Amino acid sequence: MAGHPLVGPATAGAVEEYLAAIAAELPGPRRVRDDALAELRDGLHDAISARTAAGEPAAAAASAVLAESGSPSVVAAAYAPELDAVSARRTAQALLATGPLLGWLWLTSLTPGRAPDALLRGLPPLAGLVALAAVAGVLAIVAAGPAVRWLPDLPHLPQRAVACACAAAICADLAVLTLAGARFLTQDAGLPWIAVIAVFGSAVRLTYSQNAARRHLPGTPRRA
Repeated sequence: MAGHPLVGPATAGAVEEYLAAIAAELPGPRRVRDDALAELRDGLHDAISARTAAGEPAAAAASAVLAESGSPSVVAAAYAPELDAVSARRTAQALLATGPLLGWLWLTSLTPGRAPDALLRGLPPLAGLVALAAVAGVLAIVAAGPAVRWLPDLPHLPQRAVACACAAAICADLAVLTLAGARFLTQDAGLPWIAVIAVFGSAVRLTYSQNAARRHLPGTPRRA
């Protein structure tokens, strides 16, 4: 962390204590919180520097700026909706990015040489789960961006949408993992290498989706 040229160590320490108190109440993954804290840190340093450049003592300038910024709880509450939306958008993007690749891996390993819809015919609910995850993921991205003004004013819409996408992804991954396990137990040949990659990918996404769903559901602890 680079220091501000006009903010001394003592003043910077007061700012860091203030930011630490805010960080303790911020929602979202660490990377999202760190980005917000870095932006806030720069703003505080600039405000303190402006006061000290005008001749105000550094300690007094820091105290005044921190007091004007509000209590850590108030600042964290102000940042929470934006951080929740950013976190929901990133989760939805991750699910949408991994979906086609995992789908191709499973189609190739479980229905080799057959039509792309062969796997969906073997697991009828899978098509609905995939569609639900995709629609909910897109909705979360839209609701977390400027286009939210065109959507109904529903509380926690990005978080609820991405939690729904995570739930659908969890069910889809469990379905294909169960099918792969059943085939492995009933066939003499082992799983092909591409199926092993698919199993690993679905297991990783399953864990990710479970953690993300708990994090994004309103009313649950949101810290990573």
